[in-house]
Amino acid sequence: MIINIFLITSSVLAEFKSLSLKSTVPYFRWTLYLVTIYYLSIKKLSFIRNFSLSFLVCFILFFIDSSIQFTFGKNILGYEAMLSNRISSFFKDELILGSFILKIVPIILFYLFLYNHELKYKKLLLILICLTAFSMIFVSGERSSTYLFILYFLSFSIIFYKKIFREIKYVGFFIIFFLTIIYFFNDNYKGRMFDNFFNSLTNKIEHAQITKSKFKNFSIFSFTHEKHITSAYLMFRKGDLKTKLFGVGPKNFRNFCGDMKYCDYLNCCSTHPHNIPAQILSETGLIGIIILSFVYLILIKIIIMSLFHNIKYQINFKDSANIFLVLGILIAIFPISTSGNFFHNKYSILLYSLVGIYYASLNKNLIPEKKN
Repeated sequence: MIINIFLITSSVLAEFKSLSLKSTVPYFRWTLYLVTIYYLSIKKLSFIRNFSLSFLVCFILFFIDSSIQFTFGKNILGYEAMLSNRISSFFKDELILGSFILKIVPIILFYLFLYNHELKYKKLLLILICLTAFSMIFVSGERSSTYLFILYFLSFSIIFYKKIFREIKYVGFFIIFFLTIIYFFNDNYKGRMFDNFFNSLTNKIEHAQITKSKFKNFSIFSFTHEKHITSAYLMFRKGDLKTKLFGVGPKNFRNFCGDMKYCDYLNCCSTHPHNIPAQILSETGLIGIIILSFVYLILIKIIIMSLFHNIKYQINFKDSANIFLVLGILIAIFPISTSGNFFHNKYSILLYSLVGIYYASLNKNLIPEKKN
């Protein structure tokens, strides 16, 4: 609730109040969403199980549909793939399939490990889920989501390596083999997923303004995204005291990014900076970035503690299943990656689903006992 008040304050102090307030005034609904998930999980212990299972159903449907669209060029609803190396499935003209799958996989893995006693061949299911998730994310053509999934897989592999070492080897081998085949035999995906990525890192893409790049020899982001992030940073640096503390207001990046005072390049405007820390810094200022930094510290602390506990005490899967959610939350707001709009509904519902299920999982009564 405090965060909601802060966001509304940022909007009220903004130059363009109307658009910002349309986003921040109803933002309290996400607090209600979290409370609802927690309340229902206490009142009915099967709620989290069924809620998590619904994401697994979505996962299966998207896998079937994206496979059809990849193979035949159209999905089951007749939506055509916009590009040969960008599969969108049910999202039609929105190229967000990869980021969607990336955010629901932690919930599915949480379900798999929390209720592992109810499932047969659970380790085989782990392999299948990871492989199908990686395949869907890769064919979506989303570079950041692909590399973030690999990071996510490596992270939980390190934490649980003693328990699922064999499964880790199988999935790891498949990913390496798959990427090798793509690199040597599929120029379409090779160009997007490898060549464009490494060219972005070294800024070797032909562009009239490339000499203006702040990072001429190395850049984590593509030149297009670098322009957005640079504009966001300049909004903070060149703003007055009010802007430095409260930002330009949520969803107001679009109203300032075209100002040459905040933009060193041509065509550097967008609806949002495509990076969570950059968006929070520019739209909610120093106070917002401090809150976000505090969230990062909490998530990293939980992950480190979970790692040491699993090494020292070898906690079972049920007791530590929520680490999949914590890793998922961190990946969803990962600081050095491109991202969707933090204040957009499609982004928020997945993020707060992860957060809500995590808080519900802290209720020890939620952990099911194995029936004799």
